[in-house]
Amino acid sequence: MRWVKLALGCFARSPLEKPAMNKAIPVMKGLLDFPEMPLRESLKGLEPGNRFHVTSAEQNAGMKEVMDAWAMDNIGISHSSIRNKRETEILIEQSLELPLMSRIKLPKISYVDIVKATHGFDKANILGKSNSASLYKGLLSNGSYVAVKVFNLMNKDAHWIFTAECKVLKEIRHRNLVKIGSICSTDKFTALIYKFMCNESLEKHLHSFMCNELGVKQRLNIAIDLAHAIEYLHHDCHVQIVHSALKPSNVLLDQDMTAHLSDFGIARIAGLDTPDYEDLKGTLGYIAPECAVSGRISTERDVYSYGILLLEMVTGKKPTNNMFEGDLTLHKWVNSAFLNRVLDVVDQRLLTEATDNEIQIVVSLLRIGLWCSNNTVKARPTMKEVSTVLEIIKEEWLRDTSSSVKLKRSLSDQFASLFPEHSESLSSDTRVVTSVTVTPEHCERGSSSPVKLAYI
Repeated sequence: MRWVKLALGCFARSPLEKPAMNKAIPVMKGLLDFPEMPLRESLKGLEPGNRFHVTSAEQNAGMKEVMDAWAMDNIGISHSSIRNKRETEILIEQSLELPLMSRIKLPKISYVDIVKATHGFDKANILGKSNSASLYKGLLSNGSYVAVKVFNLMNKDAHWIFTAECKVLKEIRHRNLVKIGSICSTDKFTALIYKFMCNESLEKHLHSFMCNELGVKQRLNIAIDLAHAIEYLHHDCHVQIVHSALKPSNVLLDQDMTAHLSDFGIARIAGLDTPDYEDLKGTLGYIAPECAVSGRISTERDVYSYGILLLEMVTGKKPTNNMFEGDLTLHKWVNSAFLNRVLDVVDQRLLTEATDNEIQIVVSLLRIGLWCSNNTVKARPTMKEVSTVLEIIKEEWLRDTSSSVKLKRSLSDQFASLFPEHSESLSSDTRVVTSVTVTPEHCERGSSSPVKLAYI
């Protein structure tokens, strides 16, 4: 009944007669009685036997104010900034039912401290920039370096992205995911503070001559780190989280070159619908093709993006490279090369001093990249399967680095049928990982029966 009274109060034509929003929340929670108000023009005639009429416009306005108060208190975002009714319903559903969407309670840092840390947001300290935020390197008074993500509040999605990222980062715990340190949020300034990654982003190492070149071992380890991070989000978190923004610029490397997945501003809960296709987020080249026709938020979207990222890591080519025109894509380019010229698509920096073992690993990574980026959704593996295969590759490589012939035979024995069509066409010099059966010994959390991975 108190909600009805509150809604009726919001229908008042005079602003002075409407309940204050700071009083609305306690009333809705039952912590405060609905205040007595003078008889309003809009309520005159509300007597026994008479009908009280509220216009559609008045009803919408009143309910909007109630929803504004509820959303701001329970979700941390203004109802008026939500693009459509369905998004409001999703946010409310998540806040009520999902532990991930608990109220944000994170350490705070002052605006003054951030200004000092970044030397007044000096351009020399900019690590990266996007439409929604800028990333700065900062030095706190305690001597520790941090990464400061300052949101562009002129962007209509900035508050939405900030809220989503806070809530996701507050709940996740994994060595390969960035950790949030503190936040600063006011009406005019919003920022997140992260641990600083001294080796910056994977993108800079792949596409900038200013950074050290990554060897085969480093790229394999980064691929494994990312696979474990996404596996955690998809299979081991409170709820399935779809990152939705997998790309090299969102992969940060620490002093040990361990990869950390960042930027959860557009992460969503798997299984929800996004009815407005034009609002789908992501980066051109990494977005799964089914996103153009379906608003379903699925883990397979991340698997596709991971596959494209893996192909980019091995070829050194961005999916948006000018060479990919018309129907030609990074996936098609690599796939066509497996018939007789597989090494032609490999980043030449990897082949300069590569051993036979390393070449086997490189081509195996290409295979997995193709498998993950298959246009057919059901043909893609899960990230648990990807992690398992990558760990097997690393285990065999470390075990047999003293003998390239032994490694080649070992991999061929373990992966003999994953890609049967291509495997027969490849020369003996490039024949690599072609099959795997995932057994319980290889997958601690797997089912009791082996999982045979299908040909892509």
